[in-house]
Amino acid sequence: MTADLDLKVLTGKTSEEILKLLETSKNGLSAQEAAKRLQAFGRNEVGGERKIRPLILLLSKFKSPILILLIIAAVISGFLGSVFNSIAILLIVVGSTVIDFLNTYKSSQAAEKLKEKVNITAAVYRGGEVKERKTEEVVPGDIFELTAGDIVPADSILLEEKDIFANEGILTGESLPAEKSVKSGDARLLYMGTSVVSGVGLAVAVATGLHTKIGDIATRLKDAEPPTEFEKNIKDFSLFIFRLTLFLVLAIILLNIFFEQKPVLDIFLFAVAIAVGLTPELLPMIITANLAKGAEVMALVADVPDLALAAQRAVDRL
Repeated sequence: MTADLDLKVLTGKTSEEILKLLETSKNGLSAQEAAKRLQAFGRNEVGGERKIRPLILLLSKFKSPILILLIIAAVISGFLGSVFNSIAILLIVVGSTVIDFLNTYKSSQAAEKLKEKVNITAAVYRGGEVKERKTEEVVPGDIFELTAGDIVPADSILLEEKDIFANEGILTGESLPAEKSVKSGDARLLYMGTSVVSGVGLAVAVATGLHTKIGDIATRLKDAEPPTEFEKNIKDFSLFIFRLTLFLVLAIILLNIFFEQKPVLDIFLFAVAIAVGLTPELLPMIITANLAKGAEVMALVADVPDLALAAQRAVDRL
């Protein structure tokens, strides 16, 4: 079979015709055929998060304007003979950056481990037997059962159903569940990532991974994650300090040249001293220390509810 079957076209066909086009049956695929299709279509994933590279992550921490300003101030201080001040500033910069890097890396690793523990499965037929399998292993042509609380593992078409409703808010933003039926066109469609609110059904997978509707959205949204409001504010503040320092240094140099007429070297040294004095050397360290302390407190007092229980309570409220 090919990966270019159109869901909309298939909705107008009978269950038998759909199964024939997908080269499957209600007993499901054989283990050998499923393995071939997994090889051909790839794992049923919608992009997968990029692995964090420690070196790239560490270097990215030096992009902050305030850190760049501190490094420039440290280098200039060193060239002008203030070696102690230069080393002190550099130690603060490196120390705060390393602490920030370690916190970010550890939290990312913890998130990855937590993600590995949360396995979403589907009741898939293989060779006439139904068995819980990871959604990543679902391939086009797989037959799977659906009950209340299940996550739809692939873009699929209903073959059988009884009072089935699906929450498609992840795709449509609609808060109310959509009724599904084998008797009408679009109502036969189930999309990967949506959840079954009530009822039971039997469906056949048509598209998986990046070929799904949510996979298409993920492909178009592969840009870097936007910065948080906190990161935006810190960057804006750093740019403000950078601009203010540059403005004051230039103003001091120009005023001394036109009014005091002191030697250029003395004027430059005075301006550099002002710049170093204005630069908040301890700001990165203070931010990092406070964020680390906040994360530690949250880890001690956070009450993370059981996901299944939370989902069931949400369903009960509907």
